[in-house]
Amino acid sequence: MSGTALTARLRLLACVSWSLGLGVLAFDFLSVPVLEWNASAGYAFFLLSAVSTAWAEKREFGTRVALYRLHDATIYSPWKFLLLYFLWISVFSPFTSSPVNSIVYAANGWLSLLAIGLTAQFVFSERTENGIVLLPWRLALAFWCYGISVSLMLANTLVHLAFPAAPFPMLVGGQANLFLYFTLGLPFLLWDFLKDGRRMVPRWLSGLTMVMGSVATLLLNRRFYLLAILVSVAAIFGLFLFKRIRPRRALLLGALVAGWGLAAGFGFLVWLEHEGLRSALENTRLALAERMKSDFLTALEAAWRTRGLGLGLGIATVRGVWTRVLAEAGLVGLMLYSGFFAQLLWDLYRVRRSSRVVVSNVCLISVAIFLGFVSHYVENPYGAYVLVWYGIWTLFASTAKKKRAA
Repeated sequence: MSGTALTARLRLLACVSWSLGLGVLAFDFLSVPVLEWNASAGYAFFLLSAVSTAWAEKREFGTRVALYRLHDATIYSPWKFLLLYFLWISVFSPFTSSPVNSIVYAANGWLSLLAIGLTAQFVFSERTENGIVLLPWRLALAFWCYGISVSLMLANTLVHLAFPAAPFPMLVGGQANLFLYFTLGLPFLLWDFLKDGRRMVPRWLSGLTMVMGSVATLLLNRRFYLLAILVSVAAIFGLFLFKRIRPRRALLLGALVAGWGLAAGFGFLVWLEHEGLRSALENTRLALAERMKSDFLTALEAAWRTRGLGLGLGIATVRGVWTRVLAEAGLVGLMLYSGFFAQLLWDLYRVRRSSRVVVSNVCLISVAIFLGFVSHYVENPYGAYVLVWYGIWTLFASTAKKKRAA
């Protein structure tokens, strides 16, 4: 095998591994025990992707140039703020009231940053002398894995709502994370479903995922996520009208998806009139509501008590990106974490000015949904299921170019 062929296969392996990690980490039961915690099995795929990417970079460019490329991908992007953030929290990890917790969470953050976020920049794009070029066919594989895994989780959840005594186990216990996963990917799926031309996934897969996700959200009565879905749909249709990409066809397709969702939701509501099924649904709603509590006052009290330094990673019990970052990393950590999103939004704004690129607008919608709705209920702001979206957003914010040929 020639050196060039081996490098190409390493990059293909990195793409497949990263995409499988994206699909696997969504399943709660695919995890391995690490001390007192459970780590997603998806990390094994992300690590394989990172190693394959590093090996391919070294073979193609040599160690020195590969490090320069890694430096540029980090420093000239929003990732530099998260790099500084994890440096900041790592300094204090051994000195907190629970050093083991802090060190484990810091290591988790570093692993997610390097193996997921930064690796994605090299897996799904080519960084050449003429700029960064997206590789749509590799992104398509990632969204295939995303669509299949989310569809399986949603189908499993709907079956257990209708048949509480189903013999097979629940694939996901943390429905809050399931809805996070669904709502952040919804703008991409909806845009891919409606647009003409080349698609990342076929319409049957994106349409099925959107219908099941909307029905599950309606049945579980999570108004916050339901509002996020409505905002996503309205924003995507507004984007269609703004871009004038056959708005009549877009509206017809959207009406078709809405009709499927309403019909399926109505059928489930009629079915759930049965008392036993209604009881199971109410229990699921209560469990989900308990997992979605957020307490910003507790975070402010923790920051005040530590004079703005924070308690240390893995110690605060509050949920939400901003509340937990403030409570655990203090004011400095909050500013660094916020800096990531500030530059991300600015980069997406700059990229969207290109007449050829629309996906950056879709990405802006996804980021807005996260900041306005989902981020308030995130359990672990350093985990893989959050960093995968950071990686996808940063990737779309890095360039307005995409490679046409496979």
